[in-house]
Amino acid sequence: EAVAAERSIIVQAGTGTGKSLGYLVPAILSGRRTVVATATKTLQDQLNRNDLPLLHDHLGTDFTWAVVKGRSNYVCLQRIGELQKDSAQPEFDEVAGRARAALKSELESIAAWSSRTATGDLEELPQNPSPRARAAVTVSPDECPGRTKCPAGDRCFAEKARAAPDAADVIVVSLHLYGFDIASQGAILPAHDLVVFDEVHQLESVMSDTVGVDLSNGRVTALAAAVRRVDADRG
Repeated sequence: EAVAAERSIIVQAGTGTGKSLGYLVPAILSGRRTVVATATKTLQDQLNRNDLPLLHDHLGTDFTWAVVKGRSNYVCLQRIGELQKDSAQPEFDEVAGRARAALKSELESIAAWSSRTATGDLEELPQNPSPRARAAVTVSPDECPGRTKCPAGDRCFAEKARAAPDAADVIVVSLHLYGFDIASQGAILPAHDLVVFDEVHQLESVMSDTVGVDLSNGRVTALAAAVRRVDADRG
């Protein structure tokens, strides 16, 4: 009724009561392009692997869907190329001995996987990468120069994921990514008719983080690492 009347609705229900199916079914049957914004990547993966395929097979309505995550969830092929070209990277500055060897082995494993994966989504790795390895093979939105200015832009996994929603009926994103879309005045996601915020009690703090600006020690450190890479590249 809320979808048909184009009005907002807030629904509260306990764990395991079928909230995901409860909002997906009317959204899909409405025929409106829908964005589902979730609080966690785990729920994104659940929708992608379980709920949406189930409805596609049994709802009796043909529809398509796409999952879009933040840029730092996808391996960066340009970073992989830089690591393979020169092992003297800032990622190794603060590690030595066994830790250095373990990090090197982990990065080599991720590099090999990056040539086989179709999506570049780090969640598909057999085991979660260490924080240091993840930082070494990904870029934040602030670090990325964009598809047209990056040597690996035409092969970029994050850019491919961003293009997928253009033809999808249901688009699954994180609350953070939806916040970034608002901050960019709609530059990230395609036009859509319906939005479902799952775990909406977290929406206020997420919007404060994404629409606002946060300057932290981590950002300063990341900027310093990026500058060192530029300074080390004599080309």
